[in-house]
Amino acid sequence: MALRLSAYTLCVNEHPDPNTVLLYSTLTKAVAVLQSSLFRDIKTGSIQETDMPTCLELAGEGLLVDGDVEEHSAFKLWLNQTRFGFSTIETVPVVTTDCNMRCAYCFGTDFSPSFMDRETCDHYITELARTIEVHGTRRLSIDYFGGEPLRNLDAIDWLARGARGLEQRFGLELRQRLTTNGYLLDAEVASHLASVGSPAYR
Repeated sequence: MALRLSAYTLCVNEHPDPNTVLLYSTLTKAVAVLQSSLFRDIKTGSIQETDMPTCLELAGEGLLVDGDVEEHSAFKLWLNQTRFGFSTIETVPVVTTDCNMRCAYCFGTDFSPSFMDRETCDHYITELARTIEVHGTRRLSIDYFGGEPLRNLDAIDWLARGARGLEQRFGLELRQRLTTNGYLLDAEVASHLASVGSPAYR
């Protein structure tokens, strides 16, 4: 393998002392200090066999790359996957349009009350599972919304349990929270929601 410095690695000569070079990856934030002689060998493409294990470690940190890699294209692909991919799913199920208040600023005051039923909840979880499996999702964030979502506690309970199942099945990093006006949030409800994995409120 022919290794070279990454285009995203910054090099500071004679730091921290005259016989060393500091490397810093602007992509991975990795930092390393090399002897000047090894740095020179890397720059000239003449890495000694005895130094190859060290250089492979540097490559693992993103400081060096395979000489055949076209880094800018790879970076664009990574950036697009990060911006538009499914490594993280953030979803906002509207479990009901009903509310126990009539705030003047709310966009939902003209809606007829409707409630997400268990069949819809099951479909919701099934579609999440399909998307997670296809795209290799690692993080799932669910924000239960309304209306006032606590007007449909059954749906929150059903979805939260389904989300916990997805967490266990796919090894996800799961975050669940609830956007509520707080009027219906008493100790019993809070304890129940915590038991099914939805302890955060806003």
